[in-house]
Amino acid sequence: MKYSLFLIGDGLIENQPMCRYIDRHFARFGITPEKRFLFREPQRFFPERAGDTEKAETCFILCDPSLAPLVAREIATLTGDTLIIRDEYLVPSRSSSMAPTYYHLNDGTLHLHVMQVESGGELPAPELTLPPSESAVVHLFESDETALMPVLKQIAESYRVDYALTAPIPGWLQCRLEAERFGDVDGALQHLLTRFPSAVASDNIALWLIEVLQDAGKTVTFAESCTGGLLSYYLTKESGASGVFEGGLITYSNRLKSEWIAVENATLEAHGAVSREVVEEMSAGALEVSGADYAIAVSGVAGPTGGTPQKPVGTVQVAVRSNEAVTTARLQLCGDRNYIQEQTVLYAVKMLMLLDKKTFFKIY
Repeated sequence: MKYSLFLIGDGLIENQPMCRYIDRHFARFGITPEKRFLFREPQRFFPERAGDTEKAETCFILCDPSLAPLVAREIATLTGDTLIIRDEYLVPSRSSSMAPTYYHLNDGTLHLHVMQVESGGELPAPELTLPPSESAVVHLFESDETALMPVLKQIAESYRVDYALTAPIPGWLQCRLEAERFGDVDGALQHLLTRFPSAVASDNIALWLIEVLQDAGKTVTFAESCTGGLLSYYLTKESGASGVFEGGLITYSNRLKSEWIAVENATLEAHGAVSREVVEEMSAGALEVSGADYAIAVSGVAGPTGGTPQKPVGTVQVAVRSNEAVTTARLQLCGDRNYIQEQTVLYAVKMLMLLDKKTFFKIY
């Protein structure tokens, strides 16, 4: 099944938080559009219907309420339909209403879902005529891609699944499994989890992390510098975070590193804020202040300014600590400021999971 997403009207396309909400909303239902179109006006917003007509395509069309009549007219023209008034709304006559502001229309292999969306409003759950393909996501840590590929090929043949492998960061492989006809995704998933001990089956690692911490009765805290709260947001954007997250400290200045989490001034002067010694003390201070079971501390040069020959832009230090162990890493990341921050968060999450494998990977 192919999915496309159309956003129509300034009220939607100029509202970036709303656009991100829309993307997250569809992802909850396993819908990741292959194409995304933005239009200020509805006229001629459909691409030419050419190419592969063997596969059904589902189009989700979200529009400003003020443009809904024009959208309905364009759809009627596209599908050779007429317009009628239903529940005080203008809609194509062959459409089926899911709700007053949401209707669905099938036209051969083209399935149209039209929703009127107010900026700041809540989105309805999509009602799919055809269910999405069966799929699963596996995250593999400490796995070598060279060793993984032959196993994946064998699994794909045995269980009749397709796979796509990506690496969000080094040491973290993400594999999406998609069932072919009569394919067995569950069997392929269990094979991977059994074969690779440091593997997690989840399409949302942050939510999975919360669930694991809840089950273990453990909590976490963060001390952030260069990420400026992004690590805390990574966790707290998911429901249930309040049960496992004690809180975070954003200690950008050396003064607050010292006053809030007891980083020694002598350490800062001798090694600088972006150093292994400082993030180790940051993590120890955060653990002491919060009483959490785990602490993550990050400090770095996210850029585009602030780099030096000794510590160029992209230099990041991370420390992860529990009451029993501590581990640190010096990263040299590339990209713009935001990408460096996002990579830092993923490295920190990976380091937390590998610090305590008995908790995060049940097989150990």
